[in-house]
Amino acid sequence: MAHELFDQQNVQADVYFFRWVFHNWSDKYCVRILRAQIPALRRGSRLLVQESLMPETTSVCCGAERSSRSMDIEMAYIFNSKERTLPEWKLLFKEADPAFVFVDVIQPKGSALAILEFVWEMI
Repeated sequence: MAHELFDQQNVQADVYFFRWVFHNWSDKYCVRILRAQIPALRRGSRLLVQESLMPETTSVCCGAERSSRSMDIEMAYIFNSKERTLPEWKLLFKEADPAFVFVDVIQPKGSALAILEFVWEMI
């Protein structure tokens, strides 16, 4: 179901899926997008994010790392955004609200995209 990113989410669901959304936005706007989801979340709701996952330096072959770094530079000069590492993703969600808890990341070998899973654990 489509939804205006910055509007308050009013549809309750078990899973919210974002594909290639956040890499176009700076951290400030990503936090706004995530916070807009909070009104509809209930304990155990999951946010799945399918995005590029910036590799740690020297963790992949030179060509793959070069491609990721090039995309990161493109995101910076086109959108004032960036490709994020796993620690940056975790920090982004924590900044939006500490109730977002990282669960897992799945990145098939050779894939440019990963799926990050966060669960809403409001106390």
